[in-house]
Amino acid sequence: MKKEKQFYRKVLLTILLHKKLYVGLWIFFCLLLVFLQILFALVFQNLIDAITAMKLDDLQIQIIYTCMVISGMCVCKYLRQILYAKYQKEIFQYMKALLMKAIFNKQIAIFHEVPDSTYLTYLSSCMTEIQTKFFDSLQAMLYDILLFLGAVFGIFYLNMMMGCVILLMTLMNICVPFLTRKKIMTRTEKSLHMNTIFLSYMKNIIKGADTVKFYGMEEAIHTQFSDMNKKQETCKYQLQTVLCLSDMIIFLLNYVTVCVPWFIGAYFVLHGVFHLGTLMGISQLNNNVASPLQDFFTRSSLWQSGLKVMKEVLHTIDLPMIDHTNKIDDVRSITLQSVFYSSQHHKILQDINLTFKAGKKYLLIGESGSGKSSILKMLLRYDAPDKGSIKINGEYEVSQITNVYENMHIITQDNFLFEATLLQNLTLYQTDIQEDEVITIMKKVGLSHLIKRLHDQIIEDEIHFSGGEKQRIAIARALLHPSKVLLVDEACSSLDGIMGHQIESLLLTLDVAILIEVAHHVYPDLLPCYDEIIWMKKGEIYKQDSYESLCKDKEFCNFLNLKEA
Repeated sequence: MKKEKQFYRKVLLTILLHKKLYVGLWIFFCLLLVFLQILFALVFQNLIDAITAMKLDDLQIQIIYTCMVISGMCVCKYLRQILYAKYQKEIFQYMKALLMKAIFNKQIAIFHEVPDSTYLTYLSSCMTEIQTKFFDSLQAMLYDILLFLGAVFGIFYLNMMMGCVILLMTLMNICVPFLTRKKIMTRTEKSLHMNTIFLSYMKNIIKGADTVKFYGMEEAIHTQFSDMNKKQETCKYQLQTVLCLSDMIIFLLNYVTVCVPWFIGAYFVLHGVFHLGTLMGISQLNNNVASPLQDFFTRSSLWQSGLKVMKEVLHTIDLPMIDHTNKIDDVRSITLQSVFYSSQHHKILQDINLTFKAGKKYLLIGESGSGKSSILKMLLRYDAPDKGSIKINGEYEVSQITNVYENMHIITQDNFLFEATLLQNLTLYQTDIQEDEVITIMKKVGLSHLIKRLHDQIIEDEIHFSGGEKQRIAIARALLHPSKVLLVDEACSSLDGIMGHQIESLLLTLDVAILIEVAHHVYPDLLPCYDEIIWMKKGEIYKQDSYESLCKDKEFCNFLNLKEA
């Protein structure tokens, strides 16, 4: 818990002080605005004194000073608000970038534990809540404190005794309502509890409506309902009486806070302790004593609500991420050692021992549910084994390698297209890939007819491409973004026989360190191109050998509908 609090405090401070210059300037203009408000009270004091003394020259000077101070306050207020708006812009850009980086920095398995809608909520409505509840409340609370301290200082400067009176009245205005707070909380809890009981009772009765009618229970039920209804409404009434009392006390104290200083001040004026102008100046500052404190306590609950949302978002940043300690420059081998994996108590992989070596091509075959695709998911860290290890180059656990996706790509049956142009979907926003190169690859994978649509915008809700076209777009991506390890999961499942054969042939000629392919439908003439074929059954490796050896196996040939060699 202590470590978690330290983390939140550290990240919060990092975010809040991301733009220290803006924070410093904002505080400066807040202080300047508070100072000008004190100065306004002093000028106002002199203005009233000039009026009561019937001094026209002094009155003209004080009017000029008053206009100057008001102008200064307007400029300060505007600059303070502009600075805060600029600060918010920079902070939310930074925070959303930090969150986005954290989201995509997570391990794939952990990333998919959170629904996509949650990430969207964090980046949209949560950000709005953080802005309105956390940041807006925080800056308003800070200004309230400065305003209160400045007003108290100004009043004490004008008259010590009046300062003590106003401070006492303000504290009373804040503390007295707390006397009813405990009773309000108790009666609120009682009312909520009664509501829960009433709803539970009604739910039970409505569900049993048929029984009530069949057995003529209406009168008994109406009696029970009347009793429950009376109890519920009585609890609500008791709560309202306490709230009315609390409102009346607050209403009375607001007037007491204003009137008592005026009564005492008037007494001092009549006895020559100070002039009427001083009383008017104190009255002006008194407006900035009680109100900011009341606003502060009101906003503090809103700020706490915003802080909860902020912590929820920060928790996303704090979820386990990729360990940035190991990087690989090449892939010499991938080893699965004694790997076991289950999902929802269903055994998917059992004691898998495999080694994929550089310079070789592998084909995984087997019936649906035999665990072929699960092996690919393990390599990509979508899932983690329950037991066993998966190591790259016999040294690093695949889960601990930072740049695993720089070295390993996959072509699947389900290929996502961004709402962007076809060109951007093929280049994946990499500007160093030339359009001529893209066109060449498109011709290779049978997308020549889409070249004229290269700059067309793709919209999610509109059907732009067939399943086969999407599959070929995914294959074109793999060709444009070569990797050391290429995983292929039913890449040609949506293609016709001729195109499928053409694509399979193309994949087998790619310059990759390791090719691992999962397929249901195989092309017999291409099987010799694989260095090793791995036949899986019920989550286990059933047979594993070269095509030259397996083609002599009758069971293998029957499974793939091949003629036995």
